[in-house]
Amino acid sequence: MNTKVERNASCPCGSGKKFKKCCIVDDRIVVSDTGWQKIRETEGKLVEGLLRPWIISVAPDLIKHAWDDFWFGETDLLPKNLHESIAVQLFEDWFLFNWKPHDLRNMHLTEIEEGFPVALQYLQKKGHTLNEYEKRFIKEICHTHFSFYAVIDVTVGKSLTLKDIFLKSTVMVKELQASNTLKTGDIMFTRVLSMDGQSICVGVFPMIIPSHFHTELLDIRDEMIGDVGDLNSHKLAYELEDSMREILLEFLEEMLDPPKPQMCNTDGDPIILCSLSYSLDCGPEEACKALLPMALRKKPDDFLLDAQRNKKTGMISKIEFPWIKRGNKKHEHWETTIFGNIVIKKNKMTIDTNSENRAKKAEKLIARYLGDKATLLRLKKQTLQQASKQKSRGTTKIEPTSDLTPESMPPEVLAKIEEHFRQHWIAWLDLPVPALNNLTPRQSVTTEAGRERLEALLLDFERRNINADSLSKVDIGWLRKQLGLI
Repeated sequence: MNTKVERNASCPCGSGKKFKKCCIVDDRIVVSDTGWQKIRETEGKLVEGLLRPWIISVAPDLIKHAWDDFWFGETDLLPKNLHESIAVQLFEDWFLFNWKPHDLRNMHLTEIEEGFPVALQYLQKKGHTLNEYEKRFIKEICHTHFSFYAVIDVTVGKSLTLKDIFLKSTVMVKELQASNTLKTGDIMFTRVLSMDGQSICVGVFPMIIPSHFHTELLDIRDEMIGDVGDLNSHKLAYELEDSMREILLEFLEEMLDPPKPQMCNTDGDPIILCSLSYSLDCGPEEACKALLPMALRKKPDDFLLDAQRNKKTGMISKIEFPWIKRGNKKHEHWETTIFGNIVIKKNKMTIDTNSENRAKKAEKLIARYLGDKATLLRLKKQTLQQASKQKSRGTTKIEPTSDLTPESMPPEVLAKIEEHFRQHWIAWLDLPVPALNNLTPRQSVTTEAGRERLEALLLDFERRNINADSLSKVDIGWLRKQLGLI
């Protein structure tokens, strides 16, 4: 049965706004799902038409008291531009249906009691003005819990399939607006109310929680289970409600001020640009031949062929070659790893590498192969940030660059890169992964707990695929097939 949405009714999308100020296009719009419309309109009527006006009339100062409680007294950490959206989309529902007034002795309130939610107090005093469905709405929502929900499927403009990360339960909620913005892998902080076969989100944190927090939430959940035993909705709603908001606050701080990523090389060393400068007591060709083991070569032919020579004498003036090591700590299928670059110019030599550990190894190797013929003059170290600042001041020559996309690459180059990624994901299946508690994906898939973490990781990959170029996209279907998940 279709029904017309009145202009002044709450918008069926769940925004909390009136229909005429939200999704209306013309007065003829109809909503076919009357059950969903009923639960949404009941929410709007109770919150906007009854509960909010009542609490403002009998205890206006109570809202600030609850706001401070909601943020554990740390409201100064919240940017002003987030205050209003959080107040409207999350806090108000929590305040009316979850918060229990306390320490009211000095507030001289006659209509409000301590110890149970505002909505239940309204029900107690004015329940005779409500119909049975509205009474049931209040009773049921006051017993629901807030949690972190992973989006595992989206039907744009219609619904979301959500998995409660803490209870491992799955529910399909009808959401018009949220289903237009959320993607598979995103995480919501909300609560779900289910009545008569309809499920909706009531009170939604207005920021998307990035998918990479999923495995951290699994760690937190497992710690909770260790402390309080198996989790259920009652525990989350009553015993652990503060803990859930504390987790949200910690995530919010990190989302607003994310830690700077620690760039590391494939040895796991922090990236520090190191340049070792030597003076040489020998010519470039002699030094090159002595250092051939660092290039995994026995003969210097290729290097000598590319060397720069004095036009008059034909003597080598400059020679350059890579410092290479067999294998790779991180990628077992790599045959070699480039550790740095060696430049010999007349009686000077420079070795550039990207970590302090590799710089120390270079010193030892130079001492081994050149002995007294090489004297270290200086070791220059720079972080990536320092190097970037130098470039911006013009102290380092910036070479012109162009955006290199898969479409612009020569076919032979593209083929090599694609093969590299293919080998990487083949090897990944049998490599320990920190997010999987250092088990390999093949090991993880053999247990329920391991599969859950693996699914969380694959959801993260799927979310990152949305903004990745064609080369960087992870073939989730292929991984699932290799792991026996499909």
